[in-house]
Amino acid sequence: GQDPSKLVYCGPYTVSEWTKGTRVVLKKNPQYWDASKVKLETVNLPIIQDRNARMKSFDTKELDAAGATGEYKDQYKKLADEKKLQYQYGFTPATSYIFFNTKDKENLFTNRDVRMAFSLAWDKDTFVKNVEKAGAPAYGWVPNRLLIGNDEYRTKVPEELKDIKDDPKQLLTKGLQALGKDTDPSKITVTFLSSGTTQLDKDTFDYLADQWKKNLGIKEVKQDAVTDFAQFQQRVDNEQFQISAMGWIGDYNDPMTFLDMWTSANAAPGGTNSSKYENKDYDALIDQVSKEQDNAKRLDIFKQCEQKLLIDDAVISPMYYQDSNFFSYPYVKDLQLPLFGPIYNLKTAYTQGRQ
Repeated sequence: GQDPSKLVYCGPYTVSEWTKGTRVVLKKNPQYWDASKVKLETVNLPIIQDRNARMKSFDTKELDAAGATGEYKDQYKKLADEKKLQYQYGFTPATSYIFFNTKDKENLFTNRDVRMAFSLAWDKDTFVKNVEKAGAPAYGWVPNRLLIGNDEYRTKVPEELKDIKDDPKQLLTKGLQALGKDTDPSKITVTFLSSGTTQLDKDTFDYLADQWKKNLGIKEVKQDAVTDFAQFQQRVDNEQFQISAMGWIGDYNDPMTFLDMWTSANAAPGGTNSSKYENKDYDALIDQVSKEQDNAKRLDIFKQCEQKLLIDDAVISPMYYQDSNFFSYPYVKDLQLPLFGPIYNLKTAYTQGRQ
């Protein structure tokens, strides 16, 4: 998948150039079945990891369109009100989350109470407001807007972590006792695996490390930062981490796309089960719901699955539900933000009146 000349294409564009970590160039696919409706001949997609640099490129019109968060979002929304920019808000069926290595070689996060202590010992609302500056705090795993039948799942199943009042310090002590370890938290050092080295990656780590040290009384949180996602995935596959974070985007409009990823079979290298979680009861629930057609029964099973992930076994700690605040200049036309699939749909997009 790293050589564009060897890829098979069936969409409106083909990849003509890919400079890893720098940019992707798309060209119109003349073999596409609906090619007559594709108006752009070339699409340049620069890869700009740093948020400030990306927004500067948008301000100078090096970029015709870009997503924005925080103060940039507020600034651009004002310009959109003045008709100087176009603003599109898009729901993203995605949740960012912290995950714990249940096979931790240091034999710390192998314990449910230790995992739950770290899950509860940080403030989601403050993180979203001051660090991520996007999305909404996540106290459940399945994000808003996903349907089960004709109903939104989240309107039927309250977010599980909202009403948990357990004391994180007491949970940590209980977990350490069960593991036969010294219960003095000031002797504990843990390592957090970061998937990147951007300013946001650094800010996220700094916030979580500060929260865990302050609220749990642990000695230190070390950062293990990698610059390449392939290297990050290899570390996860090889269980070379204690705590980490990433995001998951749903593939289709049903809670199953967020819940079947945690089966034991998916704990294998390359699988979606990043926590290496194995629970036969959970596997049985997923197997049961995969055969069930009654949505009321499916809802109940999904609720049980989410309860196991977040409370009973504390496998993950949801961070925030993702959204998209997308801005473009007025000469950009028909750029679509679909609910599922690609972040944006370029098939019908074109420019008109560019100066």
